[in-house]
Amino acid sequence: MTLLVVSVVLVGILCLLNLVLVLALAKRVRDLATLVARVRNNGIARDGFLAVGETVGDFTAQTVDGRQVTRDELTAGALIGFFSTGCGACRETIPAFVEQARELRDQGQLALAVVARGPEDPTSYVEPLARAAHVVVEGYDGPVGSAFKVSAFPSFCVIGDQARVRAVSNDVGEVARAHVPASLGRAGT
Repeated sequence: MTLLVVSVVLVGILCLLNLVLVLALAKRVRDLATLVARVRNNGIARDGFLAVGETVGDFTAQTVDGRQVTRDELTAGALIGFFSTGCGACRETIPAFVEQARELRDQGQLALAVVARGPEDPTSYVEPLARAAHVVVEGYDGPVGSAFKVSAFPSFCVIGDQARVRAVSNDVGEVARAHVPASLGRAGT
């Protein structure tokens, strides 16, 4: 009889422990689902980038080839990408960004890549990006990153009318699907 009571108590404790672990796991899954929904619905969490519809702040920056870029050049359809040195995901997205930037350049539109200077030398980022886009290298609090309120890398956006963010994502393919048709605006390259 004692063995039966001990077995029932032990099974009860194991069931209670299992319930606690399942509830903890369910909370983590719910938190992750919320984060994924924010990324899909709004690109990036609002505190990591300007929200869709917000106007880009004023900025002036110099590209690696000496060209000056300003917010006024961000006409509808411009593609902007933000990368950080030392960011593995940033390095992986460079080929897809370059492909999209080349398509825009061929249409006469602006593509701008902003490389935030981190732990690595930015040269390995700048070289491939410069083949298809204007490239700005700046610190994490640089003028372009500040104008877009960037705090998450990689980040990509397409500009709409009046320098407003039309689409934002951490996936260049996703933001490219929301691209404004070329006939709505052009910028010099």
